[in-house]
Amino acid sequence: MGGGRLRLTVVLAVGLLSLSAAPVLADTVIHGCTIVSNPTASHHTACPWADLNHADLSGADLRYANLRRAELSGTDLSGANLRHANLRAADLDGADLSGVNLSRADLGGAYLYDADLGGADLNRANLSGASLFSATSGGLTGTPIALPIDWSLVNGYLIGPGADLFGADLFGANLSGADLSGANLSGANLGTANLRRANLSGAYLQYADLSGASLRGANLRHSRLCGVRWDNTTCPDGTNTGPYPGTPCTP
Repeated sequence: MGGGRLRLTVVLAVGLLSLSAAPVLADTVIHGCTIVSNPTASHHTACPWADLNHADLSGADLRYANLRRAELSGTDLSGANLRHANLRAADLDGADLSGVNLSRADLGGAYLYDADLGGADLNRANLSGASLFSATSGGLTGTPIALPIDWSLVNGYLIGPGADLFGADLFGANLSGADLSGANLSGANLGTANLRRANLSGAYLQYADLSGASLRGANLRHSRLCGVRWDNTTCPDGTNTGPYPGTPCTP
């Protein structure tokens, strides 16, 4: 009788330990690339030059991953952990990088055309030489160690030539001297923003709110200004538009 109780106690104890133990995730293979589970600095995903176009890597643990020159066009990486990852010269054209942890990741020379970086963590990320044309952002956290020439991080947005800032909330932002040539600022809130000497040539500003903004010395040549809200806006020549609807500034 006593031996039976002892065996039962041992079985129950082993069962409880099994239930409380953390599950061990198996490695998975996607497009021929082995995604290592529970990666470390010495044991991680290593798929340089891999073709991962349009793959679903959302929420993947890709810490320390070597994805140098990997093809990631249209890939869903939303919510993935790419901390310390090597993405040098990777093709991330149209990739979904929303909410991604890119802290300390190396994106030097990466191609991020039309990529979505909204809500990403860029703390100490390296984006030197990266192509950010038409990339969307907003809600970015952390401070990168390097950005491409003529790019900056302002109010959680990546600011630079050709940036996609459609509907961006840049109220009161300091954009003095910023290069926003060809940028999409349609519907953006630029109220009271400092745009002195900013390069807005060829920028799309349709229906943007420029109430109280200063454009003194800014370049508006070839910019699209249909539907802009002019309300006590300071124009490039120093004149004031007056209260809404105001007299539009001329390029």
